[in-house]
Amino acid sequence: MPIVIVPTPAPGSGSGMTKKELRSYTRYLIDTYGDDWVQDSSTTRFSIDDALNMALTKWYVQTKCSRGTYTVSTVIGTDTYNLSAFSAGAERLFDVYLATYDSARLMPINPDRLDTLNRKWRLEGDSTPIYWLMWNENEVRIYPSPDAVKTLSIEGFQGPDFTAFDADGDYPPGMNVTDHEALCYMAAFICIIGVPNESNIARMPNMLNMWNSKVAGAKSRVIGANSTPVIMGSGIDMGRSRMTATDTVTML
Repeated sequence: MPIVIVPTPAPGSGSGMTKKELRSYTRYLIDTYGDDWVQDSSTTRFSIDDALNMALTKWYVQTKCSRGTYTVSTVIGTDTYNLSAFSAGAERLFDVYLATYDSARLMPINPDRLDTLNRKWRLEGDSTPIYWLMWNENEVRIYPSPDAVKTLSIEGFQGPDFTAFDADGDYPPGMNVTDHEALCYMAAFICIIGVPNESNIARMPNMLNMWNSKVAGAKSRVIGANSTPVIMGSGIDMGRSRMTATDTVTML
């Protein structure tokens, strides 16, 4: 028979939980529902704090609850820019979906498509960039390479800022207060890995189900908040590859 876990409500659930409270509730889940679960951080491959940080990262990735925009000044003839070269925090980006050059939107493309369009694209001279692509996982590449010093901006979904989740009194950044306890479910699940006996493995789906329920609710809120009207061009030269700040749009 499956083991059903109905934990005592987390302290502060519904009104927000500090890192200290999250740590305590994760400890409660481990002690109450574990069978030979970890008794302290030395008996598992993760400490509870590490597990909470991993859970917070997983939350950001699954819900895509945070976006960031970062900039860098281009260098003439340089077409590849590491995320660390952009303004502070760009390394937190895990999914870049927009790039602009001098406020003009660049078109996303992949290397195979560029090879199809122009096999010599890597050898061409400097010009005004038209395309962008992710390169070597943590780099942004633009084509053609720029012939001027302009602002290159990227926007994407990002992970948490752990400097805001370090002290005992810190709340999980970027999360709805009603979702805080979800971190405890995932953190407890992560700690289970340290003692993978049969009873603990039987409890793993329960922790995941409670986590997944919270994630599903958060994703629906994020999708609703990020919904935008469909637009169509009005007076726009559709032959151009990019819209500019002077183009107008009409709402359908």
